Amino acid sequence: MRVQIAWIVLIVAALLATPGAGAATRPASIPPDGNAGPVVTLAAVASGKVAAGTEVTTQTSTVTSLSCPSCDEATVAADFRIKDASGGSVRVHVPNTFQATWNVKKQNFVPLVGMPVVVQGVVGHVNGEWLITMKRFADVGHPGPTVHAYEVAAGRFPTGTFVWLDPVKVLNRGHWDDGDITWDMRDPAGGGLVHVELTPPYWGQLRVLNVGDTVTPYGEVRFDPDHNWWELHPVRCWSHSECVPTVAGFVRNGPPPGTPATTATSTGFYEQGGPVPLSTPLSSGSSSGTGVTTSGGLAASFAKSLNPNEWWVEVMVHANQPIVGVDASANGGPWIALSATSWGTWAKSFFVPAGSHVQFRAHSSTGATATSVSYAWP
Repeated sequence: MRVQIAWIVLIVAALLATPGAGAATRPASIPPDGNAGPVVTLAAVASGKVAAGTEVTTQTSTVTSLSCPSCDEATVAADFRIKDASGGSVRVHVPNTFQATWNVKKQNFVPLVGMPVVVQGVVGHVNGEWLITMKRFADVGHPGPTVHAYEVAAGRFPTGTFVWLDPVKVLNRGHWDDGDITWDMRDPAGGGLVHVELTPPYWGQLRVLNVGDTVTPYGEVRFDPDHNWWELHPVRCWSHSECVPTVAGFVRNGPPPGTPATTATSTGFYEQGGPVPLSTPLSSGSSSGTGVTTSGGLAASFAKSLNPNEWWVEVMVHANQPIVGVDASANGGPWIALSATSWGTWAKSFFVPAGSHVQFRAHSSTGATATSVSYAWP
């Protein structure tokens, strides 16, 4: 017991000593799974309308700045700032958690300034500032050039660059104690060996490749000084139709089928079936992610308020057309018009008894409508 206590003290001391990664900026724990959280606006986070400790998913946001004491170093925390259509701007803290199989910095690294992203993490309030401590981010649209493997292997693209590779063939597969599943790949015609790593934040979101497979990976270029090679770490796509960012999710019950055990208490792997991804779609905050009825070409998603009660009805709507109005109906009753809020949602105070079901209807500038699924209230 004394040895365990001493070890915990050393870990805590190391955390406190890490530049930019003070305990005040980190929630009590960042589990390798757990809710992705409902979609929120940055205006709601920045104004304190989202409670500290809440798991959230942002809507599509733009990276406006990046602060890295050492962007390339997995053991040094980083920060970047994002803004969204609500006008909100929030700092995102990327911690080094000092956990072998869940090091947020090592397994995600950081986006580029100007990149459209969705961030998942935990809301916090530190020194008067509201922020998000990140669990993972997903790039939106997969921006980056298509390049040859030999160009990456030759170091022609600096660490932090996001690229697509021309077709490469899988030469081997490994699974390491930090949770990464890895491959060496090269152009089938020869030339340019690139190491590719799938990290735990995206387990279950991409299939585990086999030797001989040919893919066109997308990911972040990094130079690994420990092995003196260039790699894609983490990989986010195997092709334009098979990408992690379509869903920024998590896997609750283990690594993909057939992968070796990763802990002393895990003695095997799935023989039939596999892990069940539990996820929040990037484009929707609805409880089911399905069931939205639309007309007139309107595509919309609805995110119920984080803080509903019997006298407060609030929803956030994302759509492919400008939204000019949103209504709410309780238990199939009349539609009640909601008002636009300054933080990007639609809301109104009226009485909805506990145990009711509330449905939302959005109206676009073209006259099209979209009706949500029913939400249990509050």
